Amino acid sequence: MRSDVIISFIKEEWYGQRRMLFWYFVVSLALVLLMIFLSQLDWVLNQVKQHSGLDFGEFSMTVLALIFMPYAVGWMILVNRTDRENRAGFYEYLHIMPITVKEIVTAKYIAALLMNVLMAGWLCGLWWVYDLVFPRAASVTAWTALCMVVFLFAFSVLALQLGCFFRWGSSSLVFFFMFVLIVIGQFEFTDKIADQTINWMDRFPFLLWGIAVFLTTSIWIICWRWSVAAYRKY
Repeated sequence: MRSDVIISFIKEEWYGQRRMLFWYFVVSLALVLLMIFLSQLDWVLNQVKQHSGLDFGEFSMTVLALIFMPYAVGWMILVNRTDRENRAGFYEYLHIMPITVKEIVTAKYIAALLMNVLMAGWLCGLWWVYDLVFPRAASVTAWTALCMVVFLFAFSVLALQLGCFFRWGSSSLVFFFMFVLIVIGQFEFTDKIADQTINWMDRFPFLLWGIAVFLTTSIWIICWRWSVAAYRKY
């Protein structure tokens, strides 16, 4: 593989996503600043205290859900990008260019991985700032959600999406997989697993993060190798 070709391809990918990244940073930053401002208001804090079904931990998790929304939108754009490119004939056009299958697949994986790392890192940074400003936040629960939902689930599904696309030319199987996970999430045993995971995060945070990073890295490597071997249809 030629590193200069891969780097050029990655630059083009990032250039094509520049508007999405810009608005992601702006909107998420505006949201967290707004939440920090609201969390300092006595009126808001009194409303949380007086609400019988709400505490400061649940309030902070609502804040996390709000600042997570721009990431979710950006992530969906990344997931759907290959299908949009395929409908536009982008991969057929690549046949006339001096670039190999391995270089195409590797560049797509690296570009998607780096963009998701940047977006997830920014999200974690925003939550870290909010956690410092609002010490009554449910810190352990929030970091568990970031570890499991963002760094394990979202990263892994993005890799599986690329694997399915380069194998079958479609990402529909990934959306079915996400639907199954949503259905499973409605059962009682998933709450027990979530509680146990939060307990592990509280006791062994570095171990849990290490396991999440190891599993995610393994999934990306397996999907990349599978894509390189399977991508022959365009």
